[in-house]
Amino acid sequence: MYRRKARCAYFFAMLSGLSVILAAAAIGQACADDRERMRLAVDQLVRSQLPSGLFPYDFNFLTGSGTDTKNMTSPNLGRQTGTAYVLASYHVRLPDTALRRTIEAAIEGFGKLSLPISRTAVQHMIQKTRILSLSFGRRTMQRAFNWLGLLYSPEGNGKLVSPDGTYESAWLGVTALALLTELEYHRGTGDNRYAGLRAAWLRGILSLKLPGGGFRAAPHYVGEEHYFNGEGWLALAVYADMFREDRATASMLAQLDDYLLNRYSQHWNEMFYSWGTMAAEVRYATTRDQRFQRFIKSQASDFLARLREKPKDESRLNCANLEGLAAAARVLGSHSSRDRPLVQQLRSRIDPAMAENRKLQIQPGQDRIVFADGTYLWSAQLQGYAGAFRGGPFDPAMRIDHTIHCLSAMMILDRPASPR
Repeated sequence: MYRRKARCAYFFAMLSGLSVILAAAAIGQACADDRERMRLAVDQLVRSQLPSGLFPYDFNFLTGSGTDTKNMTSPNLGRQTGTAYVLASYHVRLPDTALRRTIEAAIEGFGKLSLPISRTAVQHMIQKTRILSLSFGRRTMQRAFNWLGLLYSPEGNGKLVSPDGTYESAWLGVTALALLTELEYHRGTGDNRYAGLRAAWLRGILSLKLPGGGFRAAPHYVGEEHYFNGEGWLALAVYADMFREDRATASMLAQLDDYLLNRYSQHWNEMFYSWGTMAAEVRYATTRDQRFQRFIKSQASDFLARLREKPKDESRLNCANLEGLAAAARVLGSHSSRDRPLVQQLRSRIDPAMAENRKLQIQPGQDRIVFADGTYLWSAQLQGYAGAFRGGPFDPAMRIDHTIHCLSAMMILDRPASPR
């Protein structure tokens, strides 16, 4: 998708004076190192995939055990779909037969976990009244409307992914990430075999869209959630970019743009931040509307201000937030010299944080985790998880969301801004 020699090049343009040679060499080396780290992470995930198409959620090297995937929860499934999405994005960069089969198995697994959903005329009318967006009496309204069957219909041509076959567990964000997986798979392969699932997941997401607002968290739920607003926005942004002939979705997305830009410009939210920034980047690439660039800039500025007020533990793995910061640096670094001071501030947060994150990746041949001088955990099982990331310097466990967020952050840092 991008020529490798162009990756990291946009950072060089921000360097000046005597620092050019040294900084350029350091960045170039970091990018080369990260490509090997990405390969290790991808290989580990491909090796670990289960027959169901899912992935082992975690593994604790101290106890020698991990979470049983038979008792799947919604957060776990969200990280499963997130894993498949990041792998599909990586496949766009570097196509590989084994990785393609891994993504196909994951999509088919998500398809088997999908439940039908639609809205009747009465349910649609209730949503249009915007009563579901009220900020008071939600629990009472939720119980009453569920009892009356007025929130969703468990049939139809839409689908939502659920870990346990219940609509209560069918979180919007899980389906948004499943849709993103299929979209990136289609982008990278041209294969249209999952077009039916793509359309069904899209309709499922739209069934939870609130008129004039964001997304309901799940079919039985009446309010919005920041996390799912970001994931839902990104899924629709990527879909609309790839399928521009779908005028109805484009029109709805334009209204969603207005709502989310206004809401989160006024009330910054950390749960929304990274997903919202990545969505705004796609919308900017699609529309070239300066509102999205300004939104990315203001969101990044707000994030940095909050870090100054409440510094975070930089030793803990924090790749999830770095995805948003890296996307912001990519957009702003290619936009205007006026944004250079902000980009430099972003880099001053990204670079040391990523240096700490890299220390948390399990390396080939590693057989111990060193916690402090003279204190370490030895485990022969570490070698089977080379490429995975732990959650912190004193964390004896790996988890797939740690790995995929770091893989995603490295991918964002490793390519320049470019129209999709």
